[in-house]
Formats: sequence, C-alpha cells, structure tokens
Amino acid sequence: EKDTSDKNGIIVLLPYYRDEMITLLEILKDSKLASMDILIKLHPTHNPLEISSLIQDSWKVVDGNLLSLLKKISIVITIGSSTAVDAIALEKSVLLVTKNRSTMTNFLIKEGYKTVWDIATTGEEIDEKFDTLQEIRKSKKRSIEEVALFYRTQLYVKPTKSSIKKAFDL
Repeated sequence: EKDTSDKNGIIVLLPYYRDEMITLLEILKDSKLASMDILIKLHPTHNPLEISSLIQDSWKVVDGNLLSLLKKISIVITIGSSTAVDAIALEKSVLLVTKNRSTMTNFLIKEGYKTVWDIATTGEEIDEKFDTLQEIRKSKKRSIEEVALFYRTQLYVKPTKSSIKKAFDL
C-alpha cells in the first residue's frame, strides 16, 4: 500500500558490510545532515554499539518494521541496498552514498535517475543532491508518482508461467 502523504523525514539504511556502514556514516558526518534529525536503521545483523561513536546527537538509531519506518519519511539514504527499489516503489526519493561509484552495488534501474534517485560520493555532493531531491519532491510530485508506478509494474511481477516466459524470452 502506497503512502501519498508528503513526510519530510530522512532515514539512513545501513548496509550489511561493516566497512560500507562506517563509510556511509563518515561521509554523512561531512554533510549538513550531520546536524539534521535523521533516523538510522542498522542492518539486522549489527549491534548499535558498533556505530555509537559515529552517531551524531541529532540522529536516532531506530529498530522495527522497515515498511512502518518508510511511511514516516520522504528520503532514503543508503549504499547499494535492494531496499532502495522498494522505497522508490513507495514514492520515496533515494540517495545512494559511496566513496567509489565504480565499485558500488546499485540495484536501481535508470528510470528516475536524477529525479527520484541519485548518487553522492562526498558530503558536499550529499548536500547538493539532497537539496535537489527535496525540491523535486515539492515541484514534480507527478514525476515521482510515475517513476514509482513504473517500478511497481516492471519490477514487482507475479511469477506466473507467462510472466516467467516473458522475462526470459522463452
């Protein structure tokens, strides 16, 4: 079920790999988000104590159902998480953060690039691209809805005989 209300919250979905988790938090600390109220969701395999020294005062580590958390926010920040696909399908904007674009895992398709999702490699780029995504959320809501519909209809297909044959050109 999609949530069409426009929340302004931000959630950071931390990845499974510890080095990527630390990289993401360190890059965020170099952005204006370091002083903003944001939610931080650990990968289920990690303990909050692992990142306590990297958490800013305005950040809140949260637990719980991811879908419920996504309903409270407008922008997801992560490193190559397949959950980014789900977020876009739910009309959320996504900012992928990495030190190195060429080695990152990106599950997103080109649809919506630079309007619904983008990639940042530095704190300065996070600030610039975060502002752009926020502005697009205000001025081009219809575009976000169209990209979300595309993701839902093209990437979430019931595995029937005919859809499997179509997907694999059988």
